[in-house]
This record gives sequence, structure tokens and C-alpha cells, in this order.
Amino acid sequence: MILSLHKKPPYFGRFFSFKHKHGRKLLFFLFASMVALFIQPSEYIFEISKEESKEIIFRKKVREGFEFSTKIIHSVQLTPVYEMYRVEKSGQLTLVGTKLKDFGWGMPSTEAGQLTLEEGYWVFQGPPRSLSRLMFRVTYINEPMLIMDHSEFPLTRVAKDGELLIVQIVKATILKTLFTGEINAFQKTNKT
Repeated sequence: MILSLHKKPPYFGRFFSFKHKHGRKLLFFLFASMVALFIQPSEYIFEISKEESKEIIFRKKVREGFEFSTKIIHSVQLTPVYEMYRVEKSGQLTLVGTKLKDFGWGMPSTEAGQLTLEEGYWVFQGPPRSLSRLMFRVTYINEPMLIMDHSEFPLTRVAKDGELLIVQIVKATILKTLFTGEINAFQKTNKT
């Protein structure tokens, strides 16, 4: 059997050839899809940074619907106050509720919304409030915590007394997510 040097390549190879009538379009479409995948922001990154130094102390990829809470000890009532947040499709943070032990000086009392008593806590669910970012001042007096994924993270371990933390959702490309990775300063402080 004699092999011809002018034999046509297999069908698959001919289809992806620039000489094939649809080959150029297909290659362009594949190239454009790959560029869009790596350039178009498509992932949500939950990020906590220090306002003054801009140091990122926590970064984690999250999805729409991701929920977290903050917890403080109220300086007058000396009882825990929780605020619950959710990540929306737009990438905004939404305050969805507040949970507290009792009412009194400095506690919400005139907001419109639903108030229920659950397991000894008053749970207030008012009209959702959208935030582009949450500014959270750390004070050692109120023992601030971040609660997510069934774990509590003491903010006093990663921030000085009086330091302002910025909690926000950052839209990132897949490529940027691959290169920046996750950051968890809470783990670093737990190891020592």
C-alpha cells in the first residue's frame, strides 16, 4: 500500500482548518469565549480589608446567597447583638436581620418590619438594606466577631482597637481568582 502525501486530513482536522468555510468562525468563537471567561468578572469574592493600610486580611470565593453575621456585645445592655447579611445577585451585601436579647438604650425600636421572639432572642427582619460595603469599627470593649460557615472569628485578633475594617464583595475574573487565591489572617493568628 502506498501512502499519498496529498491525502486529506481527517474530518475533525479539516473542520478546524482556516481553509474550512466555518473553521475561522469556530476558532474565533472559541478564542473569544476563552478571553471572556478569563477577562469578564464573573466570580464573587468576600473580602475584608483594613481601611487605613488597605491590607486584605480575609478573601474567599463565595456565591450568590452566601450568608454571614457580625456579633458584638452591646456596651450598655452587655448582651449580644447579631446582624445577618446576605450576598445578592448584584454583588451587593444586604442586611437581612438583627437578633438581640433585649431592648433598651441604643437598641432598634422604631424600624418597620417583623419582630419575633426565637429561642430567647428578639429577631428583627425589616425591609432589606443593600450596602455596597460594610464599614465595621473594631473595639475591644464589644468583642466583635465575624460568623460564617458555622465558625466564629474574633476581629480583635486581626485588627487594632479602633481600627476600621471594610467588608465587601468584589467581582473578579476567573484568572484573577486563580492568581490571588484565598487569604485568611484568622488562621495565621490561631497558629501562634
